[in-house]
Amino acid sequence: MERMGKAGVRAFTWNNAEYPSALKEIYDPPSVKYLKGAFTERDAHGVAVIGTRRATAYGREACAALVKDLAIAGITIISGLAKGIDGIAHRTTIEAVGRTIAVLGSGLDVVYPAGHRSLAQKISGPGY
Repeated sequence: MERMGKAGVRAFTWNNAEYPSALKEIYDPPSVKYLKGAFTERDAHGVAVIGTRRATAYGREACAALVKDLAIAGITIISGLAKGIDGIAHRTTIEAVGRTIAVLGSGLDVVYPAGHRSLAQKISGPGY
């Protein structure tokens, strides 16, 4: 708990008011969520962007165009911080001054791929 506090990470269960209501509706929701940053009312209107790690040029361009329009429209972009489409979705949202959330398959103290550490810092930095 001390390490989490130093890292700015909080843990909460699905009984907590902060637990996303849409996540409660899925089959077998996680019993504990870890969060760095905060959820906002804006996050109730989010779109998950998931794609290949080896996107074609067309896939990269299409992702960036769609995500940019969504971010400008005030839609929160949610993705996994992986290589390829996920990274493009997060970067494009930041460039459009939108809001993005990274859902990690690892712990919050392990950014994978390591090359996305600076991207993870931008996502969890001031204003996000």
